[in-house]
Amino acid sequence: LYERLYDKRDELLKIRTVGNFEKIKSYQVMKQIRIENVQKNHSTVLDLANITVDGGIDAGLFHERNLQKMPQ
Repeated sequence: LYERLYDKRDELLKIRTVGNFEKIKSYQVMKQIRIENVQKNHSTVLDLANITVDGGIDAGLFHERNLQKMPQ
């Protein structure tokens, strides 16, 4: 699964790829994100580990008002 990102001149800038999906409970969870900057010939890989789903977090935490606040 990938996405192509273009700059203001409509030239290919980056390719973002997600993969290594794992089924955790009833969810398909991506475990890796790779972003390749085609113009700078550089890439970054983010590996996700120790993923918890349905962990008992209060649903009110995800209210739009709370998501706009800066963490303290």
